[in-house]
Amino acid sequence: MDERERDKGALLVVEDHEDTREVLREYLEQLGYTVETASDGVEGIEKANARSFDLIITDANMPRIGGHEMIQMLRANPRDGDAPDVLMLSASNDINRAVEAMRLGAVNYLVKPVDSDQLLAEVQAVMQARRDRAREPHPATSTSSSVAHDPTSGQNRPPVDDLPTSIARYQVLSKIGAGGMGTIYKCFDPLLGRTVAVKVVLPESDQCGQQELLQRFACEAQAAGMLRHPNIVTVYDYSAESRGPVFLVMEYLHGPSLGAVIAAAGKLPWQRAVGIAFQLADALEFAHRNQVIHRDVKPANIIVQDGDAVKLLDFGIAKLANSELTVPGTVIGSPRYLAPESFRGARIDYRADQFSLASVLYEMLTGAPAFDFSNFYAGMHFILSEEPAPLATLGVDAPSLLHDVLARLHQKDPEQRYYNEMRLLDDLVELGEIAGMTLQLGVARETPEYLR
Repeated sequence: MDERERDKGALLVVEDHEDTREVLREYLEQLGYTVETASDGVEGIEKANARSFDLIITDANMPRIGGHEMIQMLRANPRDGDAPDVLMLSASNDINRAVEAMRLGAVNYLVKPVDSDQLLAEVQAVMQARRDRAREPHPATSTSSSVAHDPTSGQNRPPVDDLPTSIARYQVLSKIGAGGMGTIYKCFDPLLGRTVAVKVVLPESDQCGQQELLQRFACEAQAAGMLRHPNIVTVYDYSAESRGPVFLVMEYLHGPSLGAVIAAAGKLPWQRAVGIAFQLADALEFAHRNQVIHRDVKPANIIVQDGDAVKLLDFGIAKLANSELTVPGTVIGSPRYLAPESFRGARIDYRADQFSLASVLYEMLTGAPAFDFSNFYAGMHFILSEEPAPLATLGVDAPSLLHDVLARLHQKDPEQRYYNEMRLLDDLVELGEIAGMTLQLGVARETPEYLR
């Protein structure tokens, strides 16, 4: 396979119905993919053994060898390098067969006739995930407490035997990651026929700790569940009953974390950084007007999807404005991105998220954290008393307005940041105009309650 083919992606369509096979081939070739076809599973296996493919799109029911058997044979005899991902198609809307296909390793299961936009979205997601894996050939298990995306697929999935078969009604397909609060699973919801991410929280060893865990988890579900915004992960369901598993059900997202994007790029052009920062500021303003403070805004909690559409995750330590679950003096969140008032033990408000956003924006622009936290106490001193290195000294050539916005967000005194966050969004829109971009709010809204 030459480099041009690899850049766009090489696909194998395995389909015994000739008309369907040719329609899929023509559609995908028009989109720039290199496509080969096979008329059944036997021919599909032969072609998969003869050359490398990024993705195999296969019918489930075919003569001789069907799609499920194909997946098992491909996994049993992997080629050198990254094994192909498999997308299953079927004219049957059989939930059990769909679940079985994904448990065997299929990235998803689409019912025919396939919607072209849905097919394209699945293909693009697979290609993006493969590019991410190529940049990180030895991916480590995520330590984020709530990563609702699956950075691996195919041969990188854990063995099926290591997984629970279900969490309540949700049928477990694979493990996404694990962190201090629990484990994230990719699951299938048979009731609504969709793939979801389920975060199962680890129980505390003592009763008092368990009670606080349940309170915090209910707070997360309440905080995220009330927010319907295109740049905030959608929460579908949760259970915080002490007698059963404590879990949160979220939309399943494709794409790398912003941290991975920065690591791969080194640093982002200021125009791209502004586009991402605008979406985050839009999401945070929406959360704040709904009385939710995130308190853990960081690159690991931001997923970057196709077209640089971003999603803000992990409201696990979010604070409802009327909640007394946390008290002054409690340091919660990732220290490198915390606002100074968090270390001073002061009561925080929505402007603490602004400081964290500034640190994320700075890291996008420079490729380096705003504050050195190789030593905790030195890092705390930097945040409390020092300013990050000026952008110009790190080779960032950007409009003066961007310097002004970043400096205001990074003010040590929250009173010097943006009281009206719609003004922040206006500044970012102006920067977008300078960059030749049109930035629009994800959700229309009126004057926020805290300004009335």
